[in-house]
Amino acid sequence: MHRLTSYSAVTLFGLLSFASIATAEDWPTWRHDAGRTNISANKIPSPLRLQWKRQLPPVTPAFRKSRLQFDQGYEPIVLGDTMYVALPHIDAVVAYAVETGKEKWRFYTAGPVRLAPVAWRDRLYFGSDDGHLYCLSATDGKLQWKFRAVPSARKILGNGRLISVWPVRGGPVLADETLYFAAGVWPLEGVFVYALNAWSGQVEWVNDRCGTLYGKQPHVGAEALGGLSPQGYLLVNGDELLVPCGAARPATFNRHSGELLDFTLPSEGTVPGGWFMRMDPQLARDVRRGKIEFDSVVNRDLHEGGLRTGKGVAGLRTQVTLGGTLLKYADGVKGVDGDIHSVVAANGRLFVTTREGMIYCFGEPEVSPFFHPAQPAPKPDVDKALASTITHLRTLTPVRDGYAFVLGTRDGRLAEQLAAETNFHVIALAPVESNADAIRQRVLEPSAQAGRLSIVAGQLEEVAFPQYLADLIVAEDWGATRLNTGADYLLTLYERLKPYGGVACLAVEPTRDEEIRVWLRTAGHSEARVERHGDLLLVRRAGALPGAVDYINNWSAPDALVRAPLGILWFDDSVAHFKRAPQPTIVGGVMVSQDKDWQGKVDKMGPVNHLHRNGTGRFRLLNASFMDVYTGRVLSRDEAESRLEQVPKTQGSDFRPPYQFRPPYVEKYLQELESRREKPKIYPFQRQADKGQMTNPLTGLVEPRCYVKSYGCDGGVDYGHLITMRSATPAFYDKRIESGTINIAGPRSGCTNSIIPANGVLNMPYFYEGCTCSYPLPTGAALISMPQTFEQWTAWGSGTAKPLVRIGINLGAPGDRMTHGGTLFLDHPSVGGPSPTVKVTTQPASPDYFYHHSLFIQAGKGWPWVCASGAKGIESLRLTELKSGTFTVRLYFVEPQHTAAGARVFDVALQGEPVLTDFDIFVAARGRMKCLVKEFTGIQLDGDCTLTFTAHKSESLLSGIELVSTGLPLDPLPKNGPRTPK
Repeated sequence: MHRLTSYSAVTLFGLLSFASIATAEDWPTWRHDAGRTNISANKIPSPLRLQWKRQLPPVTPAFRKSRLQFDQGYEPIVLGDTMYVALPHIDAVVAYAVETGKEKWRFYTAGPVRLAPVAWRDRLYFGSDDGHLYCLSATDGKLQWKFRAVPSARKILGNGRLISVWPVRGGPVLADETLYFAAGVWPLEGVFVYALNAWSGQVEWVNDRCGTLYGKQPHVGAEALGGLSPQGYLLVNGDELLVPCGAARPATFNRHSGELLDFTLPSEGTVPGGWFMRMDPQLARDVRRGKIEFDSVVNRDLHEGGLRTGKGVAGLRTQVTLGGTLLKYADGVKGVDGDIHSVVAANGRLFVTTREGMIYCFGEPEVSPFFHPAQPAPKPDVDKALASTITHLRTLTPVRDGYAFVLGTRDGRLAEQLAAETNFHVIALAPVESNADAIRQRVLEPSAQAGRLSIVAGQLEEVAFPQYLADLIVAEDWGATRLNTGADYLLTLYERLKPYGGVACLAVEPTRDEEIRVWLRTAGHSEARVERHGDLLLVRRAGALPGAVDYINNWSAPDALVRAPLGILWFDDSVAHFKRAPQPTIVGGVMVSQDKDWQGKVDKMGPVNHLHRNGTGRFRLLNASFMDVYTGRVLSRDEAESRLEQVPKTQGSDFRPPYQFRPPYVEKYLQELESRREKPKIYPFQRQADKGQMTNPLTGLVEPRCYVKSYGCDGGVDYGHLITMRSATPAFYDKRIESGTINIAGPRSGCTNSIIPANGVLNMPYFYEGCTCSYPLPTGAALISMPQTFEQWTAWGSGTAKPLVRIGINLGAPGDRMTHGGTLFLDHPSVGGPSPTVKVTTQPASPDYFYHHSLFIQAGKGWPWVCASGAKGIESLRLTELKSGTFTVRLYFVEPQHTAAGARVFDVALQGEPVLTDFDIFVAARGRMKCLVKEFTGIQLDGDCTLTFTAHKSESLLSGIELVSTGLPLDPLPKNGPRTPK
């Protein structure tokens, strides 16, 4: 029986009802308790004798920056006689007997498990990069429930692995029978902080607003639309919940309501933040809250001007207090070899993990220690028939590396052998979860190599794999797929093929060859090649995507496929660049880049006012590196040469590059000054690009283009269709729709413009080296065009506009948004950065505004990112300074809370005339969280538009209003549903 231990009041507030979480002899969560104090009454065993040790593969952290390495090593927890460890490389949590170190059970997910579990009573909780929070029986590992954070199956490549767009990397913490965690790392994709009932998994609250907040960014004077990027472990501090923000500083929430209390990115510039935080109960300000501390060793990074250190106590992460004794384990522990990563004490034992992957267990008993050595990576039993199949595939395609899909997977033998005999990262798609789990249990041993074989459950059209991922698509059993159901399945499969040579080997009858050619031709895939080889039909994605262009360092790339809105295709930081490195060349699906040797020999600086000219830089160039633009995978020179007709020429080591790389307008500006014998008032390289002319979407008048450009020594580049720039964060402006400035919050783009539309994607390579500003997500990425239903916000820009011929008012929205048809929806009240000033009044002046992320819209017709927010209790809305004439008026609605007819009923009048009587949104939309738009044409408006609402039951509600002058094109309203791309 476990014994409860009493704590003094000064410690108890930090441990939070700890007796309800576990016995004092356990170590139930990362760093022992919800305050992450690393303080326990457990004593260090004396004498300290080795009981057992187990060798596991060293953990490969997701990111290269130590400030973001929340997953540097194994982080065990202990409940009773069992130790639980997350093994991210095989997507599993494993239970070991504390007495012997023998494995008890293993549970797999569909993505890496990068953070430690939480144990409570007889349950175990943890999150996965597959986007789920899991609850297991702590005894036998049986699934009790799992919770998907976001109602979307969309996947991307993240850190080289196939993951959800919304991985659970906000490590769970438990207090008062409530489990807290966070999902999503990209603010522009949505970030979700949750509180769940620990017993049932039911939602107590969710904050889905913290990914879109206009405010300060990590440099003095920099502002942008951004938000939280939760990576690291959550912490409970009294009534507050702290959520880490990657390489920045944490956000603070009210843990009972989910209200965001405080969040600001460090604006000082060059001051590093980091993922680690803990509560110090010895420095309490009162009996409920402690001081939050950081580790300056974690918050440390190399700037081009030298080492920079942020806030914190040096070495705090590597300290533990056991039975009143402080152990600084970075100095070593007797009997442990290697770099110690963590120390845990429970049930009379001391557990030590090292960065080299060893887990030690020490105790007082004198025993003959068990040793569980590393096992060789499992090799599949050779199947001659499968070997022959793989050999045959090799004769059909020159593709040897990259990603391969195996569809129709039953037992996984083909996928297993393909991974063993080739260089492919193999993704096996099993029809149902039971098939997938059986394959994982058989092939994903702890010694398996990370990411070489992933098993996913579901049908191809349901899983939402990223586009352009597969170099090769085959099937174990084509009969288990839906290839024979029609064109939709084939086109879904084709969209997953990589341009410039991705090939699918289809087992179809020769009589269907022409039918498949017609399907592809009709869908506009002029690059597709269809060839018959015996029993197989090869469908090859040969050459470039129609409308895509290469980029050859000429400051022009009018890529027709890169169009707002944009979503993440992949992210990774394997290829790193100094912030002032030269732009890459992007040809044939390959990015060719040279980094500056910024940590090498320093040359004398050239003329200050000519810093964009050759010979002015301090650092020489390194050898070229190569990367696949569709997956972020690093290529060898040999592979790049095999994929390209000719590898672009790169500069040699004798070349001295400029200090700054700038487009021609900078040199033109400098020459104009020199011709007038004038000196520049600012460095020429800081000059901004000419913004050009536009048609104002609100007035229809041609005027100088206006957009928001915050701090960034990249002055912006007009690539043809897109203007890209560093506006505090990486940002772009789509000239085709006058989109406004759209921030890609999280990373930092280069001082060199490093946001380049080419090859059908927006390329955003990692240009962060040499900078220590606290951007929360220092990584590279590629973005891809998304449907207009995708939620993406902009700060469109300030100014006045009248008379109005077209406008949308989006009540409760986080920012502005342009449609492809030409309506600019403005947020009201204006909270998402600079917006045009228009005269909108409501009664009451401040109704009850609400917001839900549009991912939660379940069905209906209309823009989900308009319907998902709104104003409750609204009595009237008046919009003035309209151009007199007839308009089409669209009113947007959603029922955000009621689940039955008759709960909310009201009337709506337009210009004093009734247009909706006894209106029940739930009935009209046929459910909760379903879009509903009511459209009225030919409405005469003489300078103003007035809506009035009369409530009969509960409160009146409006999500938004759109006014379009008769004769202007209307956007077709999209249908939303389970298959709507999200």
